[in-house]
Amino acid sequence: MATAPETRTPFSPVVSKAVEESATAFFSGSCGLTHVPAADAKQDGPHAGIMSTISFMGDPPWAFALAFPEGAAVTIAKAFAGFDIPFDSPDMGDVVGEIVNVIAGDISGRLAKKGINAQMSLPTTVRGANVALLVPSGASETRLTFSGPNGTCWFNLVGTVTDGSAIGSHQDPGLNQQNEPPAPPPPKAVPVADNAPPPPSAEALAAWAAAEAEAERELAEQDAAEAAMRAAGVIPSSSQPTAPFAQPSTPGHAPRRRLLYLTLVFACV
Repeated sequence: MATAPETRTPFSPVVSKAVEESATAFFSGSCGLTHVPAADAKQDGPHAGIMSTISFMGDPPWAFALAFPEGAAVTIAKAFAGFDIPFDSPDMGDVVGEIVNVIAGDISGRLAKKGINAQMSLPTTVRGANVALLVPSGASETRLTFSGPNGTCWFNLVGTVTDGSAIGSHQDPGLNQQNEPPAPPPPKAVPVADNAPPPPSAEALAAWAAAEAEAERELAEQDAAEAAMRAAGVIPSSSQPTAPFAQPSTPGHAPRRRLLYLTLVFACV
């Protein structure tokens, strides 16, 4: 039984354009490669001998892989580095990884100006015979080809569709679909401990105010009485020695009264 061909969501033109512009800016200045339109690119050209991939963490994520045939990798690496680099040497992986890293950094900057988050990962480079990128089922993809006197290379752009929309279907976060400003976020709830005491009631606050006023009145009366006794000579002034017989008839009465009112105040609180 024949199965229906798999349909893929087209890759975001916004992201694809940013990759094309970044790669053009890099290759035209260092290697003399130019972008080949999709209609003129040969999809069945030489197979990749070395490939470097890099991922972009955003919403949603996507990645690209830059692939070089063996011959093009040697000539492009020499044009970029300025000296011969054998295909089998460890330096070849470093050069290809650095090319990908430079291009990816420029892509992140271009997308950031459009309000698209594109935090890049470290590059991963693989080398072998007929290296191919296996695209997961349901992913969106596209291909960009660059060619010139030094050879040909291409980008495979892959993105996962997580919400039914293509990668990079960007909307200005400052406006909603009706071009209205977004609603302010709800206020944050202040956590309250389970064992926190309840706030005092209105009756408790009134009782506390009355007790405090009474305590202030009693203290004022005590101070006035002591001042009168000092004026009458019953209690000597602070500059005269205090005789045992000149102490108040009820020593400690005023401190106990003050302590009583302070206890009442704390009990009301």
